[in-house]
Amino acid sequence: MIAGESGTEYSIKEVLSLLQRDFPEVTISKIRFLESQGLIAPERSAAGYRRFYQSDIERLATILDIQKNTFMPLKKIKDHLDSTQRQEELFSEPPQEVSPPEPQNRRPEFYDADEVAEIAETTPDLIREMIAHGLVRGINVAGRLHFTPLELETVKAAQRFCKLGIEPRHLRLYRSSAEREAGFLEQVITPLLRQRSPESRASALARLEEMKSAGTQLRSLLLENAMSNLHGVASPPR
Repeated sequence: MIAGESGTEYSIKEVLSLLQRDFPEVTISKIRFLESQGLIAPERSAAGYRRFYQSDIERLATILDIQKNTFMPLKKIKDHLDSTQRQEELFSEPPQEVSPPEPQNRRPEFYDADEVAEIAETTPDLIREMIAHGLVRGINVAGRLHFTPLELETVKAAQRFCKLGIEPRHLRLYRSSAEREAGFLEQVITPLLRQRSPESRASALARLEEMKSAGTQLRSLLLENAMSNLHGVASPPR
């Protein structure tokens, strides 16, 4: 991390320059929007200019990384980061006698690598291969790699192939196919999402979900049709 003009503070332009190394799509407008939604709260100088510090930049990077890899709403991202910050503050204070927390049956938002390996019945080495070949990416939270519930399910699906002797590197075609399909859906839906009214955006999102569902069905049927000849060859003669 390079120092700002004052040595410890960063202007919004300096922050943009730093973040664009890993998030080239980020803009000053995006940073201002995240501030307006309460996800970041930079200090202000007497003249009204924003002052960012190292912790602000790290929080911004975490937010952008989560947005890039998940469909988590901004409110949930804020709640997660605020909860993590409260836990860090709690552990930095002298221990106090507290009542044991009540058990919760709520599914966690993130799983660490060990949890993923255990739940998916796989190994850390195979998870690293899946990362290397773009099947999952993971998110760095508090210095450790974590995975979203969607990525956990992806690891479980990839592990089914691994049990059949198919390595993660052979599954890149599924990633490439998904990326092409996502690009097509993005081209269709982006103009609709730019409409200002909440009703129009809600309608656009509903249309996106319908297209995703239709795409899943069409993909399955096309695969079944393409494999029909193989089924005929594999079927025993009557």
